[in-house]
Amino acid sequence: MREVVYSDGSDDDEERYGEPAVRDGAWDSRWLPLWIKLDQPALVCMFALRADKAIVAYLTGKLREAKWGGKDVFDMLATLFRIGDKEAPERFMELLEREAARNMYYMHVQLRRIVASMPKSYAPRLRAFGEQLTYESLRSEWMTLIEEIEQAPDTAEEENGRGLWGWLKSKMS
Repeated sequence: MREVVYSDGSDDDEERYGEPAVRDGAWDSRWLPLWIKLDQPALVCMFALRADKAIVAYLTGKLREAKWGGKDVFDMLATLFRIGDKEAPERFMELLEREAARNMYYMHVQLRRIVASMPKSYAPRLRAFGEQLTYESLRSEWMTLIEEIEQAPDTAEEENGRGLWGWLKSKMS
């Protein structure tokens, strides 16, 4: 099923993070409750298009029992941000503060995008977390990203519809 979804996915995968979502209207909406019932988080992430109570409850429950870097963790977090769950930043911080400092070894693209999706108001907590990171190169990269978030204009989330990630990408290139 994942292969079918990938082949049917959007051409705009560069702007997405997490598993690519199915195109709106391309699939029957009854698939999503089935993926939740069958406990298939990767497929739930692919099919989630909006912040629905069942989706948010399922992904939140999975994240509560997840370990940092575990299977589908970043896809679930990215999906919560993508579908506009208002609690996504706090869910990310909870997981981060719970165990990530000693289990983070590098910052991959998906993590970078999730951090860049954080509201500017979370910068102090993100900075405090970054100061605990074990590896100097990771700490330096983390702090650079946090500085970019702090310098972002308050309207960065609305600029060109690209959000803070789009603004940061333009600043890094």
